[in-house]
Amino acid sequence: MAAKTLDDFVCVPLSTELYQSLAKRFPDRISTVLEDVIWDFLERTEKDFATPAGGGITWGRLKLPNGTKLRVKKSYSNDYGYSEVETDKLIYLGKEVRSPSQFASMVKNNTSVNAWLYIDIKRPQDRDWKPVSDFR
Repeated sequence: MAAKTLDDFVCVPLSTELYQSLAKRFPDRISTVLEDVIWDFLERTEKDFATPAGGGITWGRLKLPNGTKLRVKKSYSNDYGYSEVETDKLIYLGKEVRSPSQFASMVKNNTSVNAWLYIDIKRPQDRDWKPVSDFR
């Protein structure tokens, strides 16, 4: 991940009460917690917005065109769980899942995981699998 400059940030007003509550629970990582929660919200609501040109899904700022394959290594195994973007939907085990995060969680025994750390992708134009964190 490239180093961020001050131009890469914005200020968002929060109530003092909310900020103080966060500071009590997460004194060393308020910004990280807020960013994670907002990314999670955007992932959960991505279906409420238009799909990318040419079809596919959007995950955060990443566009995953139809035909993109996703994989996550299963817990306690060397096997992988696989999903694919088909007709503007993410499909896992023949059923639509609402987000890559939900897919990763399902493969990891329905535990809460940071999908950006566990998913590899292979877009239609790619020869090899790549960690999705490379695109963040």
